[in-house]
Amino acid sequence: MSAQHATGDADAPEDARHDIIPDDFVASWNETVDREITTVAEALAVAEAAPPDTDPDDHRLCPACLSRRIRHKPGRDMAHKRDGNFKCTNCTSHFNSPLPSRNDAFRDAAHAPDADAEVLLPQCPHCGSRALYPVPKRAVAVETRWVCEDCTARFNVPHRQATLGEVDG
Repeated sequence: MSAQHATGDADAPEDARHDIIPDDFVASWNETVDREITTVAEALAVAEAAPPDTDPDDHRLCPACLSRRIRHKPGRDMAHKRDGNFKCTNCTSHFNSPLPSRNDAFRDAAHAPDADAEVLLPQCPHCGSRALYPVPKRAVAVETRWVCEDCTARFNVPHRQATLGEVDG
């Protein structure tokens, strides 16, 4: 004989089961799509599929591959658990401390030039990319000053092209 049990709130009206959801949750997500949304479940599906509000340059990074796809590992000890409090879901490395976000790195690293002035940005000596991550001193997991965001090369002294004024002068 099988027993089928309903959850304790199965007979409650839908609105009563979601007391932590804001009153305008369904209505606000209904405004973002071209079909009518009437239930919390439909609004939640739309919210989960929506792009994030956070600037990607504000996300902390994996010290191995610079990916933003990191997660905090649960605190309980397991027989198969590897060292490190974080895991990168991109490269599967385990580490204790993620790198600061790209925005924090440009603000905190003393050797980082102004991120808005591209002519001042150094280049990767391996691939020539200007997409460089300036490693702040507090990022102890990386022992170099620069990491290329394109080829992930690590180096202390980037290649710098001369400006027109330096060539003419």
